[in-house]
Amino acid sequence: MTDPSIFFLSDFGRQDEFVGVVHAVLRRFAPKVPVIDLTHEIDAFNIRAGALTLLRSVNFLGSGVVLAVVDPGVGTDRRPVAIEVEAEHGPRFFVGPDNGLLIDAAERLGQVIAAYELNTTISTGAVTFDGRDRFAPAAAFLASGGDPTSRYPALSVDSLVRLPSHLADATLIGGGAAALATVASIDAYGNCALDRPGSDLPELGSVLNISVGNATSLVTSVAAFGDLPLGGLGVLVDSSSNLAIVVNQGSAAETLELEVGSHVTFTA
Repeated sequence: MTDPSIFFLSDFGRQDEFVGVVHAVLRRFAPKVPVIDLTHEIDAFNIRAGALTLLRSVNFLGSGVVLAVVDPGVGTDRRPVAIEVEAEHGPRFFVGPDNGLLIDAAERLGQVIAAYELNTTISTGAVTFDGRDRFAPAAAFLASGGDPTSRYPALSVDSLVRLPSHLADATLIGGGAAALATVASIDAYGNCALDRPGSDLPELGSVLNISVGNATSLVTSVAAFGDLPLGGLGVLVDSSSNLAIVVNQGSAAETLELEVGSHVTFTA
C-alpha cells in the first residue's frame, strides 16, 4: 500500500474514552500512519447503519485499512476478522467484527480475496473491548505493511456473515403493489436514507403516498431538495445512490416520526 491511512468508524460516541484509547493503541503500533475518523456516532449497536455508512464512504477512501467497530456481540463466539480486497484503489483491508458490518463495503470496493481470524489480543483478560485489544493492533499491523498470513489463520470467504435483507418480501409499485423499505440511517439534518437503491425511484412514480404505521402522507419524487417547496416532503436519490425521504430545509425524521429501523410503505 502507498501512503496508507486507517479509516476508523464506530458507535462509541465521544462521551467516553473509547475513541481516544483506540487512537492511542493505533499510535503505539503504527506511529507513522494517519488515522481518519469517518464517524463515531453510529446509533449504538446498529450494525446495518454502520454497514450503510461504510457503503456510502468506501469509494472515496484512499489506500489503507478500514477499522470499523459496531459490535453488540463482543466477547461472544462472533469472529474478529480482517477481510482482504483486491481493487485498483482504496483500502486493501477491512478490520472488525464478522457480523455483516464489513462485507458489503468490501465487495463494493473490489474482489474479496481472503479473510483472516484475528486470534491475538493485547488484553490481559478483558473480552469487552475488542476495538482496543484486537482490531486496533491488527489494523496498525496491516497498515504498516504486515503480512496477515504470518500472524492470522485464514478463514473461508464464503463463511463471512452477511446481513439479512429487509426486502425479501418487498415488491415495487408496478401493477399496483406496494414498495416496502426500512430507514437505514438518519443524518444530522433529519434526512432518512432507506435500504432501497436509487434505481427504484423511476418505478415509484412522481407523486405517491408514504405510510408509516397508520399515518399516510403525500410525497413528491424530486431530483434535489430545492425542487420541493420550503418544508415540502419528498423522496430523492441521495449522494450515495440510495433512496431517501427528505424535507426541504426541515427534518423528515421529525415530520414523519421516523427512527432508524422504521418501516415505510410507498403506494401509488
